[in-house]
Amino acid sequence: MSGTTHYPRIGLACAGGIVEGAIYEIGALCALEDAIEGLDLTRLHAYVGVSSGAILVSCLANGITPRTLSRAIVSEAGPELDFRPEMFFEPALAEYLRRLGRVPEALAAGLRAYLRHPLDLSPMSLVAALREVIPAGLFDNRNIQQYLARIFSTLGRTDDFRDLPSRLRVVAVELDTAEVACFGRPGLDHVPISQAVQASTALPGLYNPVEI
Repeated sequence: MSGTTHYPRIGLACAGGIVEGAIYEIGALCALEDAIEGLDLTRLHAYVGVSSGAILVSCLANGITPRTLSRAIVSEAGPELDFRPEMFFEPALAEYLRRLGRVPEALAAGLRAYLRHPLDLSPMSLVAALREVIPAGLFDNRNIQQYLARIFSTLGRTDDFRDLPSRLRVVAVELDTAEVACFGRPGLDHVPISQAVQASTALPGLYNPVEI
């Protein structure tokens, strides 16, 4: 018999949950490494993540350990990671201003529609009229993309799916068609990891959609 030991392929999938979910998952990952002797969560065969889980698995696939992520949460990882929770809640000021500029046009269109069909006014028609002036998201998550792009550009890490030693898949949804986009697969592996994670974290209503 061969003396070679064959280890099973292990994958890790992390779901979302905004900041609180990410903190919970980091704690669970630290506990897993402590409980399973020899387990190194930065050297798995495959990683899959969505929303805040995509942030975690993209870091793990780049060799950033759960303990390092844990220290970053409490600002003890040093300037290398420099994690700031407020980056998740940067107001989408540009989106607010863009939508505000549409208010006069929307009011004029609503007034014209009312004058033409005064008896057709309904709650749904009011919602339709306001659709053009309501911001697509409360917050701007470009800071998340910029943060990941920065930390993935140092210490031998990479922002390119194709350069990772393990498989990484970041899941997002195409808003216009509701189709799932699996970044990291052939055909979508040219998208930078940081931008794919930004798209995955863009929860409708909370963050602006990301165009790729």
